[in-house]
Amino acid sequence: MANPKRQEGREENVLNKVVLWCCCGFFFVLCGYGLYRQHCLEQRVIALEEKLKDLERTVQQPIVSKKESELLRREKRDAECNCPAGTYIQQMIGTLGKIYLNIYNTYIT
Repeated sequence: MANPKRQEGREENVLNKVVLWCCCGFFFVLCGYGLYRQHCLEQRVIALEEKLKDLERTVQQPIVSKKESELLRREKRDAECNCPAGTYIQQMIGTLGKIYLNIYNTYIT
């Protein structure tokens, strides 16, 4: 005859094993889901970093070329005239005014 206490112990032992395996499976699924989310987040970060690099390149490229063109233009302009600021323009206005007066006097009078 079978011992009833021994049978109850086996049933509890089987129940404990089933619960233990269910917990292990649950934690295995939970860890897999965590790894999947981590992978997705890493991919998003990589994509955002690439977009940021592209944006930095597009923003910095025109600024650098604009600064270079301004420097070249300024060097060229400064090389043309050694006069203090404004006197070159005043001389040009004076010269044009004289020419206008000569033309006016020639054709009107």
